[in-house]
Amino acid sequence: MLYKLKIALTLLIVGLLSGGAIVFVHTMTEDRIQENRELAELEDYQEIFPDMASAEEEDIDHDVIDRRAKIYDADDEQIGEIYRGHDTNNFGDITVLVGITMDFEIKQVLVSQTENTPNYYQDMPLENLAGQATDDITYDTNTGATASYNSVEMITDYAVELFYEFQDVDLRSSELQALQTIYGEAADDYIEHFTFEDEAVHTEYRVIDENESTLGYAYDLDIDGELVMLGFTPDDEFLGIASDDDSHDDLSDVFADFEDLEGDMIEDIDVDALEGEQAIIDAFAFIQDLVEDTERIEEEYLVRYRETDEGYVITGFAEGFNAMNVIEVTLSDDGEITDIELVRTDDTDDYVEDYIEPNLDAFDGESDLDADDALDTFAGATGTGESIVNVIVAALDYYPVLSGALEMIDHDVLNFREDYYDDEGDLIGLLYRGEAEGFNATNVFDVVIDEDGAIYSIEIVETNDTEEYLDDYIIPNLEDFIGETDVTQDETDDAFAGASETGDSVYDMLSATLEYHAEGGDE
Repeated sequence: MLYKLKIALTLLIVGLLSGGAIVFVHTMTEDRIQENRELAELEDYQEIFPDMASAEEEDIDHDVIDRRAKIYDADDEQIGEIYRGHDTNNFGDITVLVGITMDFEIKQVLVSQTENTPNYYQDMPLENLAGQATDDITYDTNTGATASYNSVEMITDYAVELFYEFQDVDLRSSELQALQTIYGEAADDYIEHFTFEDEAVHTEYRVIDENESTLGYAYDLDIDGELVMLGFTPDDEFLGIASDDDSHDDLSDVFADFEDLEGDMIEDIDVDALEGEQAIIDAFAFIQDLVEDTERIEEEYLVRYRETDEGYVITGFAEGFNAMNVIEVTLSDDGEITDIELVRTDDTDDYVEDYIEPNLDAFDGESDLDADDALDTFAGATGTGESIVNVIVAALDYYPVLSGALEMIDHDVLNFREDYYDDEGDLIGLLYRGEAEGFNATNVFDVVIDEDGAIYSIEIVETNDTEEYLDDYIIPNLEDFIGETDVTQDETDDAFAGASETGDSVYDMLSATLEYHAEGGDE
């Protein structure tokens, strides 16, 4: 018995010593790992800010960003800040460092740690973010590492938001501050709808809410160096005037002269009888003429059109070599191009004269264009040519809306519908174009409903979802729904098991189409 006790005591002592050793080694190792991580992070700081001499770090209580580092140079001047953020996407954890200069520019964005696939995240175009102004960041939507890049984008946006907060600067642009004075907090953002040259107003803005629904249209002008906005509803009812800083007494007095016009339609305002600031009177006159002569288009590259005796003149703008180019495309009643004019450009004169203007009439008589083939027409001035082709193709695509052959749909999922004919020219039914959220991004579908209200065909027009999942689980099973007049979530779950999120987008499209069609086109 005594012998057994000795063995038990010996084993206990050995266990305690072994456990203590393990704890000691783990503690030492953990400390060393943490120390190495901190050293690696300081090296990342140095890579982001090569002039860094010291860094002052602090922890942040935020869902995504957990650390802020103030960066100083050798003269102890603060040259920027670095924010560390974390996210977990479908491929694991990712840690991102965002460097921002005191001039409100992105210095550099680095992935410091990640479990994401190296071949993908290493190829992300993060260098494109460097040097961008923090109030106008453009992200590259064509990256091949969507999940990783989405994490980078989210962390960068939060870092910028916190940077502005710490600098006590309003993150809203001057334009948005003025627009929110007119439209209230519902004004979440704006889109520069069109810019004018040497006119009473500089830019027309489409004001949108958080769902990207149009709240109205606004126009800016300058009064004594101050930005001034005139706001209207989508139906052109005048809402009010505001600046980015309404605390100016002189501007408040200027605006007061026009308060009685609020609620009036622009076409009903007697501009000649107005009194007060001439710049505002001129702006009203310009907007009135603009609204009377043209109709707006809310499509990519297109902004306005006017109807003529011969057809339509469509105005659009697109990014050229140096800046935005303004293009007018004239279409006949039959939808054929009769004229193309480069109305405004800042691109190189020699290239425009040699490669663009002599070739604009090459499209006369065309009613359908392939963008790649059309771009060959302007070989030698690709940047300018691409902007023109983008507008031409968009104008031709929009012609069915103007002619009435295509019906635009105001719906969460569906975009438009049009008559659908088979190869023999026989009317089959209606084609519905719509979009729904898939695994990586929005998927675009065409669904044809025949005259009996049944699904005739389904086509995935555009997708960024994984190709092998589409080929294995989605496309082979689309035919299961041909002939159906109703679909359920359970049916699509079973049919598309293995690619559930893409399958959900198919269900969203099919169910919305069948419901909308069955109700005769009413939401």
